[in-house]
Amino acid sequence: MEIISAREAFNRGLTRYFTGKKCGYGHIAERMISNGSCVSCLNEKRKISRLDKYEATKVWRLKNPGSRAEEATRYRKKYPEKCKENSLRYKRANIEEVRRRNRENKKRMRECNIEKEKERIARFTEKKKLLQIKIAGREKPSLCEICGLDDFRIVFDHSHSGGHFRGWICDRFLGVVKDDITLLEKLILYLRVNEYGKIK
Repeated sequence: MEIISAREAFNRGLTRYFTGKKCGYGHIAERMISNGSCVSCLNEKRKISRLDKYEATKVWRLKNPGSRAEEATRYRKKYPEKCKENSLRYKRANIEEVRRRNRENKKRMRECNIEKEKERIARFTEKKKLLQIKIAGREKPSLCEICGLDDFRIVFDHSHSGGHFRGWICDRFLGVVKDDITLLEKLILYLRVNEYGKIK
């Protein structure tokens, strides 16, 4: 680094000069033309100032939790798009952690509000039932539309490939074989062979 006096640096239009000598705190660094302060000393002061401000902010937030929440609410209202973008970026970067926290939060809420959870399940069940009746175009019968019995739970049967409604049947039938016609044919063959000892 070029050694230059304060006067010469000033005449050149520079903002700093360098003497090559230590400052009062032992730094060998440039000095400011404006006040002769050591640049290294100024940088350290700025760091300390930033740290002090950070610590002071932490203390204030601990003492004023409500105010911090209000501050955050105001910020979200003022910059909704920015907050949304930040939230999405965090979720993408920490998707597994977000999912784990969501599961834990939901579980905790269910455990804390058992009655509300029962009400939520009842609302969901009723909504699902009404939607199924609307799609089927008829009420759910008390008997299975295949076997005519009520030995098992009657369920809303739909095509797993097409998604369309097929009928109200026992939950012992097609769900087990996953709508596989070939498997059903094999089951029929199996029953015939093992029931009578030969194919009928």
